[in-house]
Amino acid sequence: MDIKEPILYRRWRGMRSRCYNSRAHEFKNYGGRGIVICPEWLADYSAFEKWALSHGFSPELSIDRIDVNGNYAPDNCRWADSLTQARNKTTNLVLGGVSMTAGQ
Repeated sequence: MDIKEPILYRRWRGMRSRCYNSRAHEFKNYGGRGIVICPEWLADYSAFEKWALSHGFSPELSIDRIDVNGNYAPDNCRWADSLTQARNKTTNLVLGGVSMTAGQ
């Protein structure tokens, strides 16, 4: 029997991998830059799940760090769509206090 992992749990595992698995494809952009996960979320999936469900989690959204140089923590995370995520990247330029993507 093939039991599929819940999407929220996969998001949590992905976050942990990006920050702590030096062999992960995206590690250089997360753990390699010093991005970590708050101790509560790192140690306890249920704490992350509780936060996620009370802060707008939806399967079509992904976790987004408001300050792209900050850590994964309740006060620096939100659930965002792909457009919001694209506008909140380290590769964007900030012009006049507004983050601009190459396509803008």
